[in-house]
Amino acid sequence: MLDRFLTVDLEQVKDERAAEAWAHSARFLAARIQVDPAQFEGRRPDMSKDASRAFLAVCNALGEPSPKWRALRGLVDATDGHSLTQTAGIAAQQLDEARYEAAKNLILNHRRVLLDITNPDPQTQTELARLPAFDRPQVDQFLIEMARRLSGHRQSVEAEALHHMLEEELPSDKAGRATWAAAATFLSRRIQAVPNQHPGRKPDMSIGAAIAFVQVAEEVAFGEAKFLPFLDGVPGPASAAA
Repeated sequence: MLDRFLTVDLEQVKDERAAEAWAHSARFLAARIQVDPAQFEGRRPDMSKDASRAFLAVCNALGEPSPKWRALRGLVDATDGHSLTQTAGIAAQQLDEARYEAAKNLILNHRRVLLDITNPDPQTQTELARLPAFDRPQVDQFLIEMARRLSGHRQSVEAEALHHMLEEELPSDKAGRATWAAAATFLSRRIQAVPNQHPGRKPDMSIGAAIAFVQVAEEVAFGEAKFLPFLDGVPGPASAAA
């Protein structure tokens, strides 16, 4: 059943603008829906929790054509940041809240991140080396593996099975490994967690989430968290390679 879920895909929306419009609409509705009175004070819930889960599942399916990203998005929609209990490697060393924040940021914005890494004509941070557009499929696989490790899985046989089915293995060829390494290096220099890193630009996430994000990116690409400094005053992992 899980295998069918991951292999049966929706018809692809091939036009990038249309795909982004669908994705944006899905994100808006997911953020707009209210199931708890405390979410928006003075406003009544739109529907019950069971109805909201069904609503979000349909939004996810329509706004996310990729089956693996759809599965990861479903995991984000189903948790509050305190339920992602099991993972491994560098991700397991992070606080659950920071790991969840990093995973959620990547999963909800993966298309933008992919297009940024492979942007042929960037308007900001032009000093950063980006990848060509034809590398997008491999960069997308790299991002999926990042999101998978950051998300982790719940303590159930089905959740663990899905977690393993989402796995993207490091490319076996030299060019593919170089693409993953370049993507990790780009993200380690692109991510912003404090305002003074790039004046006039808002931080992407908290410092804890940024550390989890960058260290997992490095582990996915290099097999370990390398010392790639990205925040003034924030050291890399103690076990970083020289």
